Order: sequence, then structure tokens, then C-alpha cells
Amino acid sequence: VAGRRGAILPAVNQVETHIGWHQPSLRAAMRDLGITVVAYTPLGNPAVYDSSGRAEGMSSKLVTDMADEAGLTPAQVMLNFLLAQDVVVIPKSTTPSRIRSNLDFDARLSPAQLARLAEGTPQRRLANPRNR
Repeated sequence: VAGRRGAILPAVNQVETHIGWHQPSLRAAMRDLGITVVAYTPLGNPAVYDSSGRAEGMSSKLVTDMADEAGLTPAQVMLNFLLAQDVVVIPKSTTPSRIRSNLDFDARLSPAQLARLAEGTPQRRLANPRNR
């Protein structure tokens, strides 16, 4: 696209991105093109979380332990993870206290904590799984 004469690149690309599907190669390609990534489902998709360990989201032991370490909620950990990677997050909630909590926090996870999250979270697409 970037090589085509007269091609107009989008300013943003909204894609499924969350702690369980963080897509580093896609984010790198977007960064190289100057396109901002906006996270679709930044908190994952709680409707498909299960107890098999395949998609734990906010209930993941790694996320909850990290939340305790950092003095954050599990949702804040998941949002902090994406914000640290320059991903725009717009979490959905209808609960006023959760909306405030998702907006009003200091992104303070250390590089080591971010690396643990990146390496320790099983990757699974949740928004449009093939066999849903």
C-alpha cells in the first residue's frame, strides 16, 4: 500500500488486541506505516473465558498476581499492558465505577512485568474464533 502512488493510508487500524492476543508483528507493521493501532476488545471477551486455561483474561493468575503487585485492578493491568505498547484502548463498560477505574489509574507496570505478561499469557483470538 505504501508504495502505491497516491495511496492514502488510514490514520488508525482497529483490530482485536488484548493481553491474550497482542499481535506484535501486526503492531510492528502498523508502526512502520505510521498507523496507530486501536484495540478492539482491549479487555478480551469475557463471554468466551473458560476454566480450561485457554482464555482466562482478568481471572488469569498471572494478571491477578500482577494486579496485586502493582496495586492495580486486573482490568488496569490489561489496559496498562497495551498502553505501554502505544496501543489506543477504549474499554467497554456500562458500570460507572468500572468506567472511572478504567480511566483513572497510573500506568506503572515495569518493563520486567510487561515482559512477563507478554511471555506468560497464552495467545488466543477471542472476538471471532473460527468455531464459535
